Amino acid sequence: LEAMALSKPIFATDIRGNRDALIHCETGYLVSGTNDDFVNSLLSKIDDVDFLTAISKKARQYCEKHFDSEIINNKIIQIIDSTPAECLNLVTI
Repeated sequence: LEAMALSKPIFATDIRGNRDALIHCETGYLVSGTNDDFVNSLLSKIDDVDFLTAISKKARQYCEKHFDSEIINNKIIQIIDSTPAECLNLVTI
């Protein structure tokens, strides 16, 4: 997320957490397979400045829209507000 916020191109392994944060070929590049596959994917795109610029820009926009701290805080408040009071009594802070 930090790289997205800084408009940096992201290449990541195709696993759940990364799939939750990235949209393949739109806000980043997800790679399946071996380490060699990952390296080959990087090498195949490293000189494609238009592609890297486009995914970097879209990543920043996506990050602002979905992962802004105010948005996340509001989601947390909604979860707390929808949690039954008896469950909240079990939590000590």
